[in-house]
Amino acid sequence: MGTVFSAFPASAAAGRSFAQSNAPSSSSERLAVVRFEVEGNVPIALRKAMGDRLIEGLTAVSFQVLRPAPDAPSPVVDPEGEGCRDEGCFRRVAKSLQVSYLVSAQIQERDKSFEIMLELLSARSGAVVGTTRERCEICGVVEVGEKMSLAASTLRARLEALARAPARFVIRTRPEGASVTIDGKAMGVTPLDLTLGAGERKMVIEREGFSPLERTVSVTRGVDEALDLDLVQLPTKFPFRAAGWTAVATGAVFAVGGIYLLSLHGSEVACDASKRDGGGNCPEVYKTNVAGASLLGASAVMLTLGGVWIYLAQPSGGGLLSGSGERASASHPGSGSGFAVGYNGRF
Repeated sequence: MGTVFSAFPASAAAGRSFAQSNAPSSSSERLAVVRFEVEGNVPIALRKAMGDRLIEGLTAVSFQVLRPAPDAPSPVVDPEGEGCRDEGCFRRVAKSLQVSYLVSAQIQERDKSFEIMLELLSARSGAVVGTTRERCEICGVVEVGEKMSLAASTLRARLEALARAPARFVIRTRPEGASVTIDGKAMGVTPLDLTLGAGERKMVIEREGFSPLERTVSVTRGVDEALDLDLVQLPTKFPFRAAGWTAVATGAVFAVGGIYLLSLHGSEVACDASKRDGGGNCPEVYKTNVAGASLLGASAVMLTLGGVWIYLAQPSGGGLLSGSGERASASHPGSGSGFAVGYNGRF
C-alpha cells in the first residue's frame, strides 16, 4: 500500500483528554501497562501512538489507568515491568505501583501486517485473567489504531466484568473442622467455599488445641483463591515443678517403706502360744526382701525423675522444653502474621 507510518490522527488531543479524565478516585480500580513489546519495522512515533490508543481504550469511569510522562516512548510506567516474564515479577511491580491489575501488550509487524495481543494480569497472583487478540492484514496507520482501540476495549470489558464479580475463597485446613470468622461474622468450619466482596477482611481461624490464626486478607474482585493451611498444635503445659516435688515425696515414702521391709525380712510372724515350737518360736517368718528391694528401686526412679522435673521447672532448665510450638513457612502469599501453612501470620 506504500503507507507512511505516522501518529494516529488526533492522538495528541486524545492523550490530553485522557490525562484529564485520569484523576485519582478513591472508588476506582488502578491499573497500569507493565509490558509493551513491539517487533518489526514500526517507527517510534507509531509505537507511541499505539501506546496512547491502548491507554485510551482501557480508560473507563471506574478505572484509573496510570500514565507515564508525556515524552515517554511507551505506556509502561515502571521500567522493571518490561523485563518481567514470571508471576513473581508481575506481583512485585503491581505492589510497587499499588495497582489491582496489569496489562501486557505484544505487537508484531510483518510486511505491514500487525498482530496485537493484550493480556490482563491479576496484581494479586500475577496470573493472566484475560486475553484478547486482533490481527490487521496490510494495514495503514488508521487501521492499526482502530485494531488497538478494539483490543483495548475488549480487555476493558473483561476488566469491568471482573470488577463486578465477587472473589471466591476456598479455605482448607489440616486438620479439618476449624471455625472461620471473617470481620467478626462466623462463616462455618473448614473446608469452606466462600464468595467475598472486594476490600480488606479480617480472618480468624480457630480449632481447640491449636494456635489461632489471624490475618488481614486483601480481596481483589473477580480473583479466585484457594488457601491450604496447616494448623499448629499448642504445646502441652506440663506442671514440671508440682510433678517434680510430688515425685520426690513419693520416692521418699517408697524409700522408707523399702528400708522397713528389708529390716522386717526374716523376723517371726506373730502367732498364738499353741503354734509356737518347743523353743517358743513361731514357725513363720516375714519374707519381705523382694518387696523392700522393689520399693527402694522405685524410690530411686521417683527421686531421679522428680529431680529432673524440678530442674526443668527452673528458668535455666525450662528453656530446654519451652516453646510456642509454631512452625514458620511461606503464604500468601503473606506478610506478617499469616496463614499457617504451618504458622500464625497474615497474607
